[in-house]
Amino acid sequence: TTEPPTTEPPTTEPPTTEPPTNDPPTTEPPTTEPPTTEPPTTEPPTTEPPNNGPEAEGDEYDIVEGTTAELGSLLDNDTDLDGDPIQVSAVRVNGTEYIVSEGFTTPLGGTVTLQPDGTFSYVAPILDHDDEVPNHDTFEYRVTDGTDESSWTTVKVNVTDTDVDAIDDHQFVAQGTTVTGNVLGNDTGNDQPLRVDQVSFQGETKQIAEGGEVSFDTPNGLLVIRSDGSYSYTSQMQPPVSYKDPNLNMWVAENGVVGLYGFRDNPDGSDWTFDIDKLTTAASQDVGFKGGGGSGKAGVGVMLLQSSAIDHDEHLVIALQGEADSVLVSLGQFNAAQSEQGFWTAYDLEGNVVGSGSLGGGVNDNGGVYSVLIDPPDSFSYLNLSFESGSTSNAGFVVSDIDVNYAPDVFEYVAIDIDGSTDSATLTLTPYGEVITTLAARVLEDDGALSGSGAGDDVLYGGLGADVFEWHLGDQGSADDPARDVIKDFSLSDGDALDLRDLLQDESAGTLDSYLHFEFDPDSGDTTVMVSSTGAFGEGGYDAADQVIVVENVDLTSGLGSDQLIIQDLINKGKLITD
Repeated sequence: TTEPPTTEPPTTEPPTTEPPTNDPPTTEPPTTEPPTTEPPTTEPPTTEPPNNGPEAEGDEYDIVEGTTAELGSLLDNDTDLDGDPIQVSAVRVNGTEYIVSEGFTTPLGGTVTLQPDGTFSYVAPILDHDDEVPNHDTFEYRVTDGTDESSWTTVKVNVTDTDVDAIDDHQFVAQGTTVTGNVLGNDTGNDQPLRVDQVSFQGETKQIAEGGEVSFDTPNGLLVIRSDGSYSYTSQMQPPVSYKDPNLNMWVAENGVVGLYGFRDNPDGSDWTFDIDKLTTAASQDVGFKGGGGSGKAGVGVMLLQSSAIDHDEHLVIALQGEADSVLVSLGQFNAAQSEQGFWTAYDLEGNVVGSGSLGGGVNDNGGVYSVLIDPPDSFSYLNLSFESGSTSNAGFVVSDIDVNYAPDVFEYVAIDIDGSTDSATLTLTPYGEVITTLAARVLEDDGALSGSGAGDDVLYGGLGADVFEWHLGDQGSADDPARDVIKDFSLSDGDALDLRDLLQDESAGTLDSYLHFEFDPDSGDTTVMVSSTGAFGEGGYDAADQVIVVENVDLTSGLGSDQLIIQDLINKGKLITD
């Protein structure tokens, strides 16, 4: 079923109309307020105080030539009235400005590095203080407070001179050999080169021209020394004479003397007198060696009377190899409690008497030997031993051995630098006799060189005076089994020395602490020297030692803290000899 749609008719309302209003318009009258007048405000003008610029004061320093000085601030005596912080703003030399904090070189040769805070370093040149050039340096700087700068202010540096430091030199020389060296090698001074200006010996002074040389002919040796400090010294100590009796040859060689000569008083009863011309081959044949037999009093004497002893009115003259300071004579007498009837007289190289005295009354009941120290005021080259029995029946004596303290040759030299500064030191050359290769517990009779005997353990004794204890390559053992040698009477005062030149291989001055180590035991008083012949010591390890040397009752370390310091000290004192 379909219904038709329903349609509503539209609704129309009539418009609403407001009736017009006929009220008159409302008008507000204007409001008028009287104007407000503020009095004018007047502020005083602001005025900044003027800046006070910094003021700098000059500075002066003394700096040693050849040194670098790190110095405090130049600003320490500079001021700013306003209390503003200041710093260096400019630096110049002779009108040329440089950048602050960058180094520059002055015309004098100094090097300056100036920082903004005023601290600076100065490397002083080495100057000839003997010339006409002033020995002071200057530069200028300015200071700023950030607004203003100071005027240029001068810094003056006085470059002061250095002294020469000459160090004593020591060397040992064997009979018949030549040694060389340079006395300036351990001397110091900034004004290089140094040279030797003059040399003196026993009151005689010789000037050395630059590039020249002088020589000194002494009883013990011939020295030639040059201005550059180099020298050579040849021993002139005489070799011993030869005897038919092998016992005499051995005695002379072991005791380090030239020869023995026998004499007696004149047949008319007058006293025999010493004369060098009397020391002939014939006189040497009047000396004999007397075996001690059971008495233990073996020794040399004169054969002109009843025995080989030095008997009544007999004289034994001993010619030494060189000039001696003293001798220790060991005597074997043939009577107990023998009275003072033995005498000695010492003569110099020219035959002049330098001292005399009695041999004393040694007591040697039924054997034994007693020793007499003969120490005249001057050095001597000949010694006469004589005997006067008087009304007694004393049978004289023999000389068992003689321990000679040979006098060293001591030269004084003056080292001078290029501007005339000087210092003096000595060159001491100590003679000794033939090298004796020892067996265990061998005794060195006089000045000589005592050397070890292979890899065994030896006991070494020196004698009176300067003895040199030598070790040779081959004397050492191994790191597993080092040789151990003991020195019983090493003397610091008599000039004894350890000679390790041949034992140490390829050493140099800077590496010696790889070869040598020193230990002092305050309880025993002994110094132990540990040696690595190949320089195999490492940092604090000494297991590589193949040679041990014990120096009894001597402190070789002098309280120094390192091996290098100990080594240098011993070398300077002539107690250690190395290449």
